[in-house]
Amino acid sequence: MVLLTAPAAGAEGFFSPSGTISCEISYQRGDGIRDAAYCTFTDHVTAHSATLSADGALQSCANPAAATDSSCQSDPPLEQPTLAPGQTVVEGPFRCRAQADGITCTAAPSGRGFTITGGGVTPVG
Repeated sequence: MVLLTAPAAGAEGFFSPSGTISCEISYQRGDGIRDAAYCTFTDHVTAHSATLSADGALQSCANPAAATDSSCQSDPPLEQPTLAPGQTVVEGPFRCRAQADGITCTAAPSGRGFTITGGGVTPVG
């Protein structure tokens, strides 16, 4: 396992190995930005996203009409890295691990979180 640890405070963005999932972990950014791990998938036909709070609360969104409606999706930052399967990003209480087909993010200490793939969002923990 390769572990990528972000700075103590800020935001860390990355793509899944397939490049179809974009994620960002925000931790202690200030200015009213809440601590969260956020990932979104789109194939320009469908889209879905998940937002995980530091306490393990999960919000997800599914949009079967992404070609005509931009809900559940966002534009990723430019020049963020693409993770290889097995790579993990940790920032604050959030830990996101890349698999060949998606990303799993959890929040400590609850261990709750989600897995996002092209097929949707599945709660974990």
